[in-house]
Amino acid sequence: MTEALEIATFRLKKKHSLEEFVAANKVIDAWLATRAGFRFRRLAVKGNGTLVDVMLWASVADARGAMDHLTQALAAGKVLDMLDMRTLDWELIEIGHGVTGQGASSINTQC
Repeated sequence: MTEALEIATFRLKKKHSLEEFVAANKVIDAWLATRAGFRFRRLAVKGNGTLVDVMLWASVADARGAMDHLTQALAAGKVLDMLDMRTLDWELIEIGHGVTGQGASSINTQC
C-alpha cells in the first residue's frame, strides 16, 4: 500500500488570526486522530501568509474515506468559515519515495 500526502494551501479571511484558526481546528484534529490510516498533520505558514496544511495517510483510499466523512467534523467547527475559499488549493498525492530520519517516529517508507 502506498502512502499519500494531502496538501491544502489557502489564506485566512482577514478577520481571522492563525491562533483562532488553530483553536478552531482542535475538533478536526481530534476527529482526524480517530480515522483509519491517519499518520500526521502539520500546518505551516509561508512568508506571504499562505497556510500550508499537510497530512500523511497510509493510503489514498484512507484519505478519500476520511474526506467522505469530513463534513461531519467540519460542521462541528468554524474552520470553513475562516478560509478565503478563493485561495484554496487541495491535492491528494501518492508518495513515490520516502525515508525516515533518526529519532523520527516510524513511518512506512515502502513505496
